[in-house]
Amino acid sequence: MSTLQSKTTRFFTASEIIDTLVTAGIPFKKYGMEIEADTKGNGHYSCKISIKKGGLWFSSDGGRGTFSQLLRLLKIAPAVSTAPAAPKARNTEALAKLQEESNKDAHDIWSNAWAIKSLTDFYDGPDLEGMTARQKGARRRAMEVARDASVLYLQSSKLSEKWLTETGIYRIAVCEKLGENRKQYDAGARGILVSPMGHPLNPSGVQRLYLTTDGVKVGRKMRGQKAMTVIPPLPGALPMLAEDGVKVHGEGLETVLAVMQASGLKGRVYWDAGTMKSVFLHNAKLTENATLEQKNALDTQFLLVDMDRSGTGQNVCADSIRAMKNAGITPEKMIYALPPSTVSGGGKSTDWRDVYLDLGEDGCKRALLDCMNNQKPLPGLDVSVSVRPVIFSKKLKQGKMPPSVTESKGSLEKANKIVQTGILSHVNSNSKKNSALAVDCGVGKSHLAAKMTNSSTYPTVTVTPTRELAQDAAFMVAPARSPDKFTTGYCNAYPEIEPFSEKWRSIVVHKCRTCPHGLAAMDHIYSQNDDNYQDNRAPGVDMCQYILATDAMRHSPQIAATAQKLETDPTLTKCGDERRRIILDDTCNLNEHKMILPHLISEWGQLTRFALKYDQKAILDNSKFIARERAERKLLPLLDKLAAFVAGYSGDQVQIDPRKWRTFYQRVHDISIKYQDGTTAEAVRMDQEGKMVIPLRALKSVAIAIQRGTAWVAAGKLFIATPTQALEHIKKGGVLVADATLSMAVRAIIPNAITARVNTPNLKIIQVLSGQHSKNSVSEKDNGLSRSLQAKRLMLRVREILESGVAPDKICILSHQRLIQYLLEDGEPQGLGIPAGNLGWFGNHNRGHNNWKECTYLIQWGVARLGGTNAERRYMADRQAVIEVGWRAWNTWSGDWCKRSKQVPGTSMWASGEGYAEPDVDAWDQSWVTGETVQAIGRLRAVRRLDKALVVEIHSDFQFSADHGFQVNEVRERTWTQTKNDVRIDRLAEIYSSLADERGVPVGQRDFNKVLAEMGEQTVNWAVMMKLARLTTGAYKYCIDECSQTGNFHPDDSINFMQKKEENMLQPEDWQRIMENVPNWEPGDPEEYNFEDDEGLDFGLDWYLAVAAGGGA
Repeated sequence: MSTLQSKTTRFFTASEIIDTLVTAGIPFKKYGMEIEADTKGNGHYSCKISIKKGGLWFSSDGGRGTFSQLLRLLKIAPAVSTAPAAPKARNTEALAKLQEESNKDAHDIWSNAWAIKSLTDFYDGPDLEGMTARQKGARRRAMEVARDASVLYLQSSKLSEKWLTETGIYRIAVCEKLGENRKQYDAGARGILVSPMGHPLNPSGVQRLYLTTDGVKVGRKMRGQKAMTVIPPLPGALPMLAEDGVKVHGEGLETVLAVMQASGLKGRVYWDAGTMKSVFLHNAKLTENATLEQKNALDTQFLLVDMDRSGTGQNVCADSIRAMKNAGITPEKMIYALPPSTVSGGGKSTDWRDVYLDLGEDGCKRALLDCMNNQKPLPGLDVSVSVRPVIFSKKLKQGKMPPSVTESKGSLEKANKIVQTGILSHVNSNSKKNSALAVDCGVGKSHLAAKMTNSSTYPTVTVTPTRELAQDAAFMVAPARSPDKFTTGYCNAYPEIEPFSEKWRSIVVHKCRTCPHGLAAMDHIYSQNDDNYQDNRAPGVDMCQYILATDAMRHSPQIAATAQKLETDPTLTKCGDERRRIILDDTCNLNEHKMILPHLISEWGQLTRFALKYDQKAILDNSKFIARERAERKLLPLLDKLAAFVAGYSGDQVQIDPRKWRTFYQRVHDISIKYQDGTTAEAVRMDQEGKMVIPLRALKSVAIAIQRGTAWVAAGKLFIATPTQALEHIKKGGVLVADATLSMAVRAIIPNAITARVNTPNLKIIQVLSGQHSKNSVSEKDNGLSRSLQAKRLMLRVREILESGVAPDKICILSHQRLIQYLLEDGEPQGLGIPAGNLGWFGNHNRGHNNWKECTYLIQWGVARLGGTNAERRYMADRQAVIEVGWRAWNTWSGDWCKRSKQVPGTSMWASGEGYAEPDVDAWDQSWVTGETVQAIGRLRAVRRLDKALVVEIHSDFQFSADHGFQVNEVRERTWTQTKNDVRIDRLAEIYSSLADERGVPVGQRDFNKVLAEMGEQTVNWAVMMKLARLTTGAYKYCIDECSQTGNFHPDDSINFMQKKEENMLQPEDWQRIMENVPNWEPGDPEEYNFEDDEGLDFGLDWYLAVAAGGGA
């Protein structure tokens, strides 16, 4: 054929091309988007027609053109389409025959491919009878090449070879040079990986992947009818859920295989999105006629969502879930999994194969479990379905995480024995292995430590949060400075220096080496150790008791100290030349966080300038100052640069890049610099807000933080996190960590912690889903309105508890500091008989005290959740600590949030809420908040009060984890009805009433708004003004909906408005006087009317229509 001259042509659809060829009687075969036709009638399918390009064709003899040109050349008229459904109804017999041939071809391709029993045995392939030995050998070598290519392809996809050898889902074939595979052969393909569509014994279609000898895919073809393929899990695979009953559905074979390999679940493969949708729609129709029992017996269907740029994958999953839901299947039976946002994927889409390749098998499993617990919003699916509380069946509840495993609990005696055994095995061993004990609050770790260490083989040091606990943990406690002259920490020379705290200043600030009291004490010590030592003490000089106590502590085999003392005195862990066995009792804080203002950095610069001038003069007399002067000159510009950078940065929090400050650490830690020694270096400086005490030696801490990547700057402030001595000793080994709430970082560094939990049936923990109650809920941004609202709600609940018969002195309240201080200033709790000492706030009263051990009712209003920037610093510092010890790094920080549903620990209920989208961050956040709550519950000392009925009420929607043995006994909904608008209108009424009483006359709207503006309150409109006037006279109680213009509703209030009451309505007679002068008015009249004293007010169409009809406004 020769190429025809171009004429005006049109685009032909696939059905139109097929109908035309069928009508003309031209034999043809369809391969995907290409048709091979025998236009000459000689049995050779030499004319290839592209369906994708509207009928473009070319023949083996060089002819080419459009489908219209081909029809004119063959003198064939195109088939006429009379209706959109015409191709389906036209010549159904021929189309059915075409489909049958296509299915037969697919069956033949599958039958002629070789199955692999092992990597050396082929079976169930084409018959090789009639071939010569040479031909059989060549075929065998070609099959081995195809097999090796298939294995390499699976390995590149991180899939097991067992999918090829033990499941029957794959067969291999040789890519021939001749025939339909010529194009792929020219591209380098030598092997074909064949997969069945439908049942493997009788597939209706096949997929062929064309692979090079290196296992690289160069093409893909499908033949036959697409159908769902059921895939069993790998032999011996362990499902990630406790019981069988979850089926994974996904688009694409490799995607489903990756998820099945990670999860061990059964799989269903759909070869395109349309097949997946049609199968679910068909099942939905069948489900409509099913009984309720049959619907409840349906296994949970787990859909893997492809995040396509076009939205196809998301829409198909949404349509499938919606169809099944409309058919009567409960939403918890239809769950889905969106790939994590941290996985980028390809250019067109991101699927779970990308997740598997990026995060690995364990990471993919964690992401799948997180998706089961956390149904993120799916585009195209009703939000009420995706974020509603999910109630999974019992067989799924045990296999989900969190909570995956609930810590076992026993008696107090058993917990004591576990703690004693753990301490004894640690103090009597010289192993460098770290160990951890998770012990409930109140078991008595400190007392047991004191008892067990007395009989230890090696010297020990027990580190506690406070000196009171240190005195319980050992007879000898490391001394600390004190202004009390009757204590060992009193300084005879400098009694006025404060704060002493646990700062190690004895040599520097107190000048013990030259102090007569210090010299007297040291002379006494030397004389005790050396008989030939000459004691030159001046007569009448008192010895420094601090130095004597410190020396006695150095030689005592068992000592205790506070965590702050450990930070400032590194010699505590030494007993002579021997290293002590270390016990960290509730003191395993891996990082120390500080905030430093720019003026402190500037002071470091000023001290450096003073030292530089001094050294430049000293060089003239002594050349040894040359090195120090040179080091100071190199450090000074870096200090100025850092101070300018911190002071000039006013944006959001960012991490300081260590690469840009590489020399800073070297300059600060230059051993030549000595200006930080002496009294000046140890002097205490207060920051501008007068809150924080920071020694100037913190400059070295700044350098360390920048170097390790744990320094941030935000809003003109520098935030740093430096490793504590606890972390440094954990790196060395030989440390026992004992804590009720082991942090996620500690559990990552010291896995397999021993738990000693006590069963407390007397303790009832109630979670009231009444809002997150974070710090923002008690802020003063709205003139304290939110804080007043929370206070009213809290005290309303306190009164209800008092009315139930609980004594006032048995109630303790824990909340945020601003709210507690507001209540203490208001005096309402004290007026109800609750002692002021029974009120505390997070970060201060939920740890380290026993003041509430006689209370029986704890109300926790909110949770101790860290804010975004603070949480980022804490998380990244813990992550860095895990890295420094040598364990797997968590994923980096991501502050993105998402909605999810998670199980309430200890119950079968699921609660909806919000959390971090990144699984590692979310797990860390849950563990942190749960730990702070467990510490607060421990203040009741429930493990030692089993005869007392104790109740803990937690008012928050926060989704706790099952960490630290936390369990909830009962979940309740909120009962209060008072909203922020109630508080707002009450406040406005008080202002209005006091203003009217002060002036003696009613207050107009303009004057009232002027007063509100001066007070920082938002102004009100005329309608609210009328209600305020009535409210102050007691005409009605509440106004909710009408007051919305006074400000935005609080999120907690937007879903629970009170119903409008009749007494709240403005009565029609109130408007009769105003409406007497109103002319006849019809809707749509553009003219507006202003009445006397109402200038500038716009009542709106609804007001006029209501009054004109004779109703109320």
